[in-house]
Amino acid sequence: MLAVINKLSRHTPSPVAETSDTMRLTSNLFHFYRVMGRKDTLLAAEILLRERDRMEAMFPHLYGWLMLDYRHPRPRTAVSIETLYEYGAYFLTSLGGRSYLARRDSKIGFLVRYYSLLVVEQADAQQKNYYGVDLLPHAKMLAVDATVISGLEQKPRYEAKLKEIREKLLTR
Repeated sequence: MLAVINKLSRHTPSPVAETSDTMRLTSNLFHFYRVMGRKDTLLAAEILLRERDRMEAMFPHLYGWLMLDYRHPRPRTAVSIETLYEYGAYFLTSLGGRSYLARRDSKIGFLVRYYSLLVVEQADAQQKNYYGVDLLPHAKMLAVDATVISGLEQKPRYEAKLKEIREKLLTR
C-alpha cells in the first residue's frame, strides 16, 4: 500500500483547466490506471467492491493517518498537504475526478468527496488553496447528499461537520 501511495504522490492529477486541454482531460480520466498500472487498479477496484460495507469505518483512519504522516518528522510516504490538496481538488472540481466517482457506489463517492472537502479545508487554512476551490458549494451539496444517501452510519457526524464548515465559511 505504501508503494501505491508513493506512486500516486509523485504523479498527481491536474484538477484545473482540464477542459481546455484534451491531453489533460484524458490524463485525468485515466489517472489511476495510468499511475497505478493495471494490476494495482484492478486490486483497488476489487477492494472497494468487496469491502464496501467497511469503507465508512476505514476512511477516517486513512484520512487521519495521511494527515499525521505528512506532518511527521520522518514520514512513511511522500504525501504532503499539497499532494492531498491536488487529489481533494481533483475529486471535488475536475471532470476526471467526478467521472471516477460517478462510476463508484454513491456511499463511496460521498466519502471521497467528504474527506476531499476536509483536505481542501485544511489546505485553505494553511493558505495553500492554490486553485481557489470554493468550499461552500461543495459543503452544501455534501449536506444534501448526506440526507439522501442511505446506509451512512455516521450521518449525524457528517451533517454536524458540514454544518460547522458552512457556518465558518459564511462568517468569513
